[in-house]
Parts: sequence; C-alpha cells; structure tokens
Amino acid sequence: MFSLPKHECPRTIFFAILTTIVRNNDAAFDKTKAFVQNGFSDTVSAIDTATHPVIATLLVGHRPWTILASPDDMKLYVCNGGDTTVTVIDIPSLTASASIANVGSGPWDLAFSP
Repeated sequence: MFSLPKHECPRTIFFAILTTIVRNNDAAFDKTKAFVQNGFSDTVSAIDTATHPVIATLLVGHRPWTILASPDDMKLYVCNGGDTTVTVIDIPSLTASASIANVGSGPWDLAFSP
C-alpha cells in the first residue's frame, strides 16, 4: 500500500478512488471515457482512459453523488444529492443535455429496470 502526505494527495485522485464509475463496475462504457463525480465542485469530469487527462468537466446540480449510464450507453444520469434534481449528460457530445427536477429530497441513488 502506498500513501502520500495529505498535502500532496490530489483531490481528483482521492475522489476517483472512492467513487464507483458507472455501469456494472466497468471503468467506461465504450472503453475510451471514465466519469467521476466531483461532489464539492458540483461537476462531473470525463477522463480519457488511454492517456488519463480530464477531457471535459461538466456543471451539474448540487453535490453530485451517484452516476449511472443508460442501458444504451448514450446518457449518463447524475443524482444531485444536495438538491432535488438528476442531471442528464449526453455521452457522445459530453454535454449536460437536461435536468430532471423535483425527483425527491436528496436523491442519492439510481437504478434501471429491465
């Protein structure tokens, strides 16, 4: 096990380790992108899995918590636990395409039904 002094541990790495990246524990749906929710900045970052840079950071609702890809891998749904919304991200264009309002107090989890 390795460790870094607290002042040297980048927040992005910390969150990437602690979060589950979407869809049946795969690191990315098309194997080219991974997504990480950044709860303290109200954003979701897309990461290129081949070269590892952040390729997009998208503004979502307050305190994004759970992220889950749609069954067709075209949309990413983001539970915003600090408000009453779910943000919908279009995966191919890496844009926030919609916000679903009034989903209930403090949404923290998502699931799709067959």
